[in-house]
Amino acid sequence: MLRGARALPAALGSTLTRITLALSLSLSLSLSLSLSLSPSLTLTLTLTLTRTLTLTLTLTVGMHAATNTHVARFYHAPSRRKNRTEWEPDVAYFTRQFRGYPERLRNMVRVRVRARVS
Repeated sequence: MLRGARALPAALGSTLTRITLALSLSLSLSLSLSLSLSPSLTLTLTLTLTRTLTLTLTLTVGMHAATNTHVARFYHAPSRRKNRTEWEPDVAYFTRQFRGYPERLRNMVRVRVRARVS
């Protein structure tokens, strides 16, 4: 079940998106034991164990940071005039976007998993 995808407050120019997925799984185990003590008396014991496992996955993605990293990585196009055969990064652009803002890189992708048995 997708519980929510919403934009969080901007953190120093970085828009964050949080996606939370919740999964609930119910497990039931029954054990039955019957004893015949005499033709007219039967003792039956039934044990039922029910547990629910809830797994919550929260994925936080800083979209601006991810986009700026991708742009910086593939900034300079191949060019015969400049003797480039492949896309090349722009280190100066990356430095301008992230120097002094370590939280932008930390918030780029954060995954939190919680499991609870009840």
